[in-house]
Parts: sequence; C-alpha cells; structure tokens
Amino acid sequence: MNNFSKDNTYKLYRDVKEILHPVISKRNISDYEIIFNEDYLPVRIFYPQKVSFLDKVLIYLPGISEITDCYEKNIDICKEMALATNYLVIAINYFNYKENFSLLLQQVNLFLNYLLPNLEKAGILTKNISFIGDSFGATILSALIFKNKRRKTFSSKHVIFLYPLFNNTYIQNTTLNKDSLLLTKYRPFYQNILNTAQPKELFPLQNTSFKRHPASLIITGNLDPFKDDGLNYYKRLQQDQITSSYYNLNFEGHGFLKDTDQDMKKELYDTINQFLNS
Repeated sequence: MNNFSKDNTYKLYRDVKEILHPVISKRNISDYEIIFNEDYLPVRIFYPQKVSFLDKVLIYLPGISEITDCYEKNIDICKEMALATNYLVIAINYFNYKENFSLLLQQVNLFLNYLLPNLEKAGILTKNISFIGDSFGATILSALIFKNKRRKTFSSKHVIFLYPLFNNTYIQNTTLNKDSLLLTKYRPFYQNILNTAQPKELFPLQNTSFKRHPASLIITGNLDPFKDDGLNYYKRLQQDQITSSYYNLNFEGHGFLKDTDQDMKKELYDTINQFLNS
C-alpha cells in the first residue's frame, strides 16, 4: 500500500512506472491497493496474463453493488476483465463518498487529473487509456465526461457504458415497477443522493448537447428494465454525430457483468475488444 501526497507528483509517477513494469515477484499478484492520498480514492490493479510490456489501461468504475455491499465483489470481475481484454485494469473504490454525489464526483475527477498525466508520462498513450462504467459507475463516467468537456480530459479515449441508468423516470415515478426487486434496491440509493447532485450530473440524458463526447460503446441486456436509457443515450450521441456503438445482449438483465455464463461473456468481451481495437 502506497500513500501519495497531491504535492508529490514525482512519487506518483515513479510508482505508476512500477505498476506498468512490475518486477518478477509481482507477476503472480493480480491486485493490490494504492492510496493516492488518505482523502483520495483507493484503487486496485489487475494485470493481464502478460506483464512484460503493458501499454494499455482500462479504468473501471464499479456499480452500486460494489459500493453498498462490499469492495471485494469486483475482484473476480476485474480479473476476468484484465485477462479478456489484455489491458491493465485500474479499479476505483469510492465507497467513502457514496452518500454525497457531488463530493464523490469531485474526488474521482481530482484523482483522474493526477493519474492520467502520469500514466502518459510513464509511456501509456492517451489513445490507449480507456474507461468502463458499470451501472452507477456509468453514471459517474458520463458525469465526468460532461464535467471535463472544455478541458478535454476524455478527448481521445474510448468509453464503455454497461447497463446504465441515465434518466430519473424509474427513480422518481414510484408507479413504475417493471422490476420491483431491482427498483427496490436502486430507488432508495438514488433518492438518498438526489440532494447532493446536479440533475444533469446524476441523470445525463437531461443534457442538451453531447458534442465533444468521446467515442462510446453502450451495452445493455434486453431483460433490463433500464435498457431504454442506454439506447436513448446512444441515439443522442448519434444525433450529435459522435462515434458510438450500441449492443444489446439477449436474455440478459441488469448486472450481467457478474454472470458466469461463458457464452455470454465471450460475446460481451468480443464486442468490447472490437470497440477498443477500433
């Protein structure tokens, strides 16, 4: 575990170099924590099978299950992601900020503003740094994109949204119960943070312009009651002529990243890899 001061950027750069070029003793270790600052975000690193040369990074923002239940839940997801994509996966843990969306967004944004330049200094080209948001993580990812549009933080990177919830239709309208178990879990969480978020940040489909949005892949499951949010986001990207793709997995509901169906996982990662390599 390494502690980084926000003033000590050289130390961050040195440790990023160590992450990208691990010594032999680390080759069999698939995850460990880095604390950017005691007030910042813990992250966990997952290596692909070959670690002799790492030139591609995938930054993963987890969903509500990992926030409200246990950080350990995303270990298997991220191990699989690193092996399936051959990317080094950096998983962010924002558990301590889950009650305040604006603070959460600020902390993740500050973290990325330190991490991304140092990844590039360590040899990772901007075009090889991609992002993937899982459910609520997709909400955070979209909010970060709109927050940084003028600063071009995400200008040349691929972004992937998995089964996103991008509108407030299901959260605020309690008469809609297309999937009562899922809504019972999600509605209290979103309602609890509504007072700490700007509506356009928490529900990005309320934004009027999607210009300068990075190239995007949106994947939903056809059994997910929120799938229309992903499709509508894709349509908005298309409307503003943003390079984007939409893929809908048959017989899959919300949270399919946690499923163990190997045929589905192959279809999922074939789609993701095709997009990342485009």
